Amino acid sequence: MPWTARWTRARTSTPTRAVDGSSTTRIPADQSSWAVYGKLYVDNQRFLWGILEDAARPDPKRTPTQQKIGDHFAACMDEAAIERAGITPLQPDLERIERLKTKQDLALLVGDLHARATNGNMLFGSGAEQDARDASTMIAALYAGGLGLPDRDYYVKDDPKFVENREHYVAHIASLFELLGTTPPTALKQAKVVLRIETQLAKASLTRVEMRDPYKIYHRETLDSLRKMAPAFAWDRYFEATHLAPTPWLNVAEPAFVTELNARLQNETLDDLKSYLRWTLLAATAPYLSKAFVDEDFAFNRAYLRGVKEQKPRWKRCVSAWLTRNSVRRSVRNSSRASFPRA
Repeated sequence: MPWTARWTRARTSTPTRAVDGSSTTRIPADQSSWAVYGKLYVDNQRFLWGILEDAARPDPKRTPTQQKIGDHFAACMDEAAIERAGITPLQPDLERIERLKTKQDLALLVGDLHARATNGNMLFGSGAEQDARDASTMIAALYAGGLGLPDRDYYVKDDPKFVENREHYVAHIASLFELLGTTPPTALKQAKVVLRIETQLAKASLTRVEMRDPYKIYHRETLDSLRKMAPAFAWDRYFEATHLAPTPWLNVAEPAFVTELNARLQNETLDDLKSYLRWTLLAATAPYLSKAFVDEDFAFNRAYLRGVKEQKPRWKRCVSAWLTRNSVRRSVRNSSRASFPRA
């Protein structure tokens, strides 16, 4: 049974108040909170919407870059085509996961998926950052990650609300697995595997308070020392796939997490790791798949966890999706003439 049928959370828009106590505005139905910066963000989204719609219009004068930008946005807005496609866009990656023969094959696959779709929610995160000890240098970095719930506390605390969150999370995972065609008993079994793996990763992660200490999230390591820290993962193949350069050093933000990552890779079965990989791929892409996946993702992640009443309109979701991978540039002269589509 889909999560949307099991759980519906009603939420009325809550007025915000001025200092004198007078009601001034209401939280929009598609937002979990609201403030002046939220309004500024939405106004900026509307401006970018105009830019992207311009780029999406077929025009032989479009540059190759404009065509790529426009085609990407147009594809996201074409809900009819997305419905027809179903899970077809995921099939190549799902098949790659299924074809994994050894755990050493994970690194290349994870690196490729990190570069394209899932960085941060599949095992760990990576990227480039300014070296905290040398502001003139950019270095590669590895971060704790791999969790589907908002914070490590959701996994380790036994307060009734956190226990309830975990129960609903397992049901949500199982529902999305079922949408892939997995039988309900198998989907529930795999969902419990995912929670178990993520719980172990969460226990090795820093708390939010600990992460405020810059010394606790900066640990200069070399590729050789990283290999010794987590020999179960083929780091050379991973960095090859992500095009990150781990030389002369990199920042391993949370060494204890990397040690636990190595333990998971050593101790989990390949089949259980495949279940986890399928889940993280699905969780990262569900908001962009057909309606059944989108609705299930919204019902848990937005309605249940954050109390949001309504799904964002398609244009907002597509602008946000584009912004996660690109940047939009337009001259001040052209920007001043941009038209703003209406919601």
